[in-house]
Amino acid sequence: DTFQFTAASGHDTIRDFTMRCVSPGSTDRLDLRAWNFDSLRDLTAHSQQIGNGVRISYDADTSVTLKGLHLCSISQLDILI
Repeated sequence: DTFQFTAASGHDTIRDFTMRCVSPGSTDRLDLRAWNFDSLRDLTAHSQQIGNGVRISYDADTSVTLKGLHLCSISQLDILI
């Protein structure tokens, strides 16, 4: 699955995102190209661990929370930036 977000997506939660480091055959992708992050470092600077999930924020009105994941496991294999 590809989960695509725009700059006006609101606040969303994904509960079934599978990282490739956990399941190498996973086809899940998070498409955040519309959020204009410069790099994975820039994306992680806009991210925070929230309990058993990661919240990635574009601005105060737009974010996505990935339940069941840890911030240190985010990679460019899973996220289009």
